[in-house]
Amino acid sequence: METSLFVHPDLLIWGLALAIGLPILVLALGELHRSLEQRGNPLAKGVWQIRSVVLPVLALWLIVRNVLSLDDSQYWMRAIETLVWFSVAYAGLTLVRNLTQVGEVQPTVWVNKVPGLFFILTRAFMIVWVVSQVLSGVWEHDLSQVGTVVGFGGMALAIALQDTLSNLVSGFLLLIDRPFKVGDWCEINGRWMQVKQIGWRTTRCEERETQGSVIIPNGSLGRMEITNYGQHDTPYCLRVKIGFAYDDAPNLVMQVLRGVAQSMDEVMPPIEVLVFGYKDFAIEYRVSMMVDVRDQMSAWGKFHTLLYYAVKRNGLTLARPIEFRGNLYDLSPKIELQTIAELLRANPLFESLETEMIDWLVTGTTVHDYAADEVMIRQGDADEGLYVIVTGEVTLYLQDEGRQTRELARVGEGEFFGEMVLLRNEPSPISAMALNDVNLLIVDGGMIAQLLEREPHFATRMNFFIEKRQKTMDAIIGTKNRAQRQTARSDWVNIVKQM
Repeated sequence: METSLFVHPDLLIWGLALAIGLPILVLALGELHRSLEQRGNPLAKGVWQIRSVVLPVLALWLIVRNVLSLDDSQYWMRAIETLVWFSVAYAGLTLVRNLTQVGEVQPTVWVNKVPGLFFILTRAFMIVWVVSQVLSGVWEHDLSQVGTVVGFGGMALAIALQDTLSNLVSGFLLLIDRPFKVGDWCEINGRWMQVKQIGWRTTRCEERETQGSVIIPNGSLGRMEITNYGQHDTPYCLRVKIGFAYDDAPNLVMQVLRGVAQSMDEVMPPIEVLVFGYKDFAIEYRVSMMVDVRDQMSAWGKFHTLLYYAVKRNGLTLARPIEFRGNLYDLSPKIELQTIAELLRANPLFESLETEMIDWLVTGTTVHDYAADEVMIRQGDADEGLYVIVTGEVTLYLQDEGRQTRELARVGEGEFFGEMVLLRNEPSPISAMALNDVNLLIVDGGMIAQLLEREPHFATRMNFFIEKRQKTMDAIIGTKNRAQRQTARSDWVNIVKQM
């Protein structure tokens, strides 16, 4: 019986296809793998698995089946076909795994937008599909009974694992609906948290106050009240309610509250201050201000700290219905007039003055407290008076022509600043900020001006301090500002000459 290839043309076709096509396909996949690997593409490993694992097994199966024409029903033929299916499954799983891996090869941008549960379900579906094809198509097993058993088993498993399945379903819905994403700041049941990881069963967050990790089952998360404030640059409306006594004028209280909010670098406009209601023991005010969502806790604490000192400075009364009802001055020892006089006399600027002149200055002197990092004078604003430091330390700084902040000096106990109050139309050329808790005296500018006319020695001494400070300032500020300061200095010299 003749067995020439011309009698069996299929053998010739398959032989040529395998002899020519297989090497070409191997070379093409090798080049594709090299190109993907150079670009860092996660598909490179999957392509290599197809070239090294799938192609050899597939070629073997095609040769014994189509070239050698062996019977498919033989046991070892079915084993080879099973090996083909498993190699295909292995290469497919490698592709999916490499798409989602992190490490040396980073996932592409579109992969980051696909829920991780999708890849998990894809891998599970591939495994189930390959196994069913091998059992039913290769080994010719009837899977109908297996399906029935699996169905009853699935029902029993669903009843036993209903909480776990609830978390899985909730996780799937979270990944699809995406009410928040990794990095968002959220208020979850009244607790401030940042989302760190969204899984198919749980969501991991970091609590704002404790910096601790909080793991929430997705089934429970779906029943919680969640307010999403977005990423770190999202403005957050911070609202603070404060009660003041009925004796305090609302307009003054609202002015103080607004001033405290405006002095905070964390606060962005707009700022809203209003009378929120009348309580049994106090008038309640509400302050609304915009802050970065990351700064809302620190801004809350800083506002209350600065408010304490502002209340003391303005003689207001915080409402305390049970523990305390009175002025905050009652919480700390009062500074008597005699003490103020002694503080002035101990200052080098005032030590040469007579007792009568010191007593006269005391009548125009007030005591003020400032918190650390609180700004007392802002560059461009008018000085309230001459500031004489009792305790604490203050930094004097300005912005130069390049809008760079430059420190002029640090002044401490016994030193003064705010001398531009003597030039009535001149704004302050510097800013002043407390480096720690500061207690100081503010002497009325009009009384200092009168003192210059009465006491030549005082004017000479004060001029010495001002000239020294302005020389330092001239070395820092630009030409335009220097010219303005020279004009101010001329005005100051004229005041001295008028004595």
